[in-house]
Amino acid sequence: MLALLVHTQLLMAASAAAILFASTRLLGMPLSPWWYLAATLGTWTIYLLDAGRSRLDEDSLSQPQRAALFCQRPALYVVLPWVTGAGALISVFFAHPPIEAIGLLAALGACGIAYAVPLLPSRSGNFRTLKDIALLKPLTICLAWTLGAALLPWLANTSLPTWPAAGWLGGLLFFLLLADTLLLDLRDAEGDEVAGVSTFAVRFGTRPTHAAVGLCLIAAAFAFVFGTPTFSHPKQWHRVGLAALGGFTLAWLFWPPLRRTEAGTASAMMAWRFLAAFSAL
Repeated sequence: MLALLVHTQLLMAASAAAILFASTRLLGMPLSPWWYLAATLGTWTIYLLDAGRSRLDEDSLSQPQRAALFCQRPALYVVLPWVTGAGALISVFFAHPPIEAIGLLAALGACGIAYAVPLLPSRSGNFRTLKDIALLKPLTICLAWTLGAALLPWLANTSLPTWPAAGWLGGLLFFLLLADTLLLDLRDAEGDEVAGVSTFAVRFGTRPTHAAVGLCLIAAAFAFVFGTPTFSHPKQWHRVGLAALGGFTLAWLFWPPLRRTEAGTASAMMAWRFLAAFSAL
C-alpha cells in the first residue's frame, strides 16, 4: 500500500499540505481545511501529468516500478489529472480566497503546468517544459513550494505579513527543498541523461551534487538559527526546524541504502515535510 501511494505521487502531493500546515502554525495564520485539500489535489495534478509524460523516458530507467504502473494504467495520467484538477478548483472556491490569493494560485498553477506540460518553444522547433531546462528545474520547484507556503497564509487571511519571520521560514524551506530536489535528481540521473534532461546531477556528477546538498543544509541551518528571534513562539520554531533539518539530514546520511528501493527513497526524502507538520501541532 505504501509503495502504491508513493508511486502514484499521492504522498508527495500531500506533503505540500504538510508544509503549508507547518507554515500557518508558525506564522499564526490558520487556514480553512479547504486550502490543504486544494494544495494536495493541485500538486497531485502536476505530478500525475509529469509522471505520465516521463513514464517512457527517464522513469523507465530510474523508477521502473512507477513507470510500469503508469504504463499499465493510462487512466492515472489521462483521466485522473482532470479529476484532481477539478477537485483543486472546487476546493479553492469553497475556501473563499481573496483576489491576492487567487493571483498567487494562478501564478503557481501556470508554473506547475509549464513544468509538466511541453509548452515552451525551443530552437529545434519542438516544445519543452521547464523541467527540461537544467537550472530552472530545481529553482522552479523550490520557488513554487516556498512561495506557496510562506505567502499563501497571509494572502488568504488578508493580513499584513510578518516579513522577518516569513523570510526566515522561506529561507529554511527553500534550501531544504533545493537539497531535496538535488538528491532526487541524483537518483534519476541515469534516466535523465538518456532522456536528454540536463539536471545538475547529470552535468556535474555524484560528488559535486552531494557537496551542493551539504551547502544547502548549511544555508538552511543558518536560516534556522538566525530566524529564531523573529518568531513569536521560538520553541515551536525550534521544534519545526529541528524536525525538518534532522529528518532530511538522516535521509541524506543513509542515502546509499535508501536508494535500493524506489518507495524507500521517495518516502525518506519526503518524511521531513510530515515531521515538520507534526512538530508544529
